[in-house]
Amino acid sequence: DLRQLLAPVGPFTAQRASSEHEHWESIKPLLRPQIRDCSVLFVNITPIINGKKVKCHELELMELQPVFESMQKILLRFEAMLRQFLVDDKGLVLIAVLGTPKHAHHDDVDRSLRMALELDKCLKGYDYGASIGVATGPAYCGRVGNDARQEYAVIGSIVNLAAKIMAKNKGGGVRCDGASRERANSAFFSFKDCEPIAVKGFAHPVQISVP
Repeated sequence: DLRQLLAPVGPFTAQRASSEHEHWESIKPLLRPQIRDCSVLFVNITPIINGKKVKCHELELMELQPVFESMQKILLRFEAMLRQFLVDDKGLVLIAVLGTPKHAHHDDVDRSLRMALELDKCLKGYDYGASIGVATGPAYCGRVGNDARQEYAVIGSIVNLAAKIMAKNKGGGVRCDGASRERANSAFFSFKDCEPIAVKGFAHPVQISVP
């Protein structure tokens, strides 16, 4: 029994651990592996100081905190999942997803595009550059890892596509794939076509649009 096992470490710790265990058991069904329809956003953030682009490692962490907090508020408003906020070979990147359990809605494509436009506006308000890629389609959603360490992941070709759209978006702003354009509500969005891009794993060039 978990309570008996934790009794020697004190009542508060045992109670807290037991509560966390019960919470974990309650959300397990939401974390089971599934193929779900998702809209994925990749946001590349370019800090600009005194008119010059600055690499993220040249910034103090607390300089980024207000920016990150503002972006989190936008994700919360659209009820999106924050997948990651990281620094990799593409620079400073935020990844958000709509369509995962507790973050799924009938209008996820519209939400993803509106959220992307809001994030772009938000970053411009901080005088930061932004290149945003949005892609929609089926993806694996579920836990990856082992008992020692695991995380909830979203994996699939649309994730790679959103990342590639972001990476090839040299002009900044928001770009999306054809599936996002086709499924967006035409009463709310209009689009301008860009040159198709070649993406590894896709047999033909992918049509890209600006919402």
